[in-house]
Amino acid sequence: FRAKGGDDDTMGWRELEIVEPPKLVELQIEIQPPAYTGLPVRDEGRVVKALIGSQIRIQGRLDKPVTKAAGHSESKEFSVPAVTIAPDGLSFSAGLANTAPWNVERSGTFWFELTDEHGLVFGRDTRIELQVLPDSAPASAWEAPPDHSFVTPRAIVPVKALIKDDLAI
Repeated sequence: FRAKGGDDDTMGWRELEIVEPPKLVELQIEIQPPAYTGLPVRDEGRVVKALIGSQIRIQGRLDKPVTKAAGHSESKEFSVPAVTIAPDGLSFSAGLANTAPWNVERSGTFWFELTDEHGLVFGRDTRIELQVLPDSAPASAWEAPPDHSFVTPRAIVPVKALIKDDLAI
């Protein structure tokens, strides 16, 4: 291309190379609930619901190599773990076993900013919303025997209570 304006006869042509940014081919988000819950590991989508203390592992695969990757968040209180790029540049990960585990403590929105070999920065399509839920304490309600009951020392007394929990009993 060259600019047209009267002196374009003397201006040289400029080459313009159109570069398509890498595309995110796959994004896998795995949630490991706290061990005490007994819940299995599960895969999540772009909206992640997890109990406080769960661990998150994220892996992404791209169609072209990247040279840099970093996690970003809208909030300063929400920290995203370090991102590791595979040697071939075609995948990245965060919170995996070979790095520090990512234990979630608060809700937030985050994404991975990726840079390709041409210096093009992209990654808004990796946006993930994390909703962290507390594990409420179990609740109990005494039903039988009624309050202030009197019984003999060798009496057989039926006991009845209602127990509730948000996970399991």
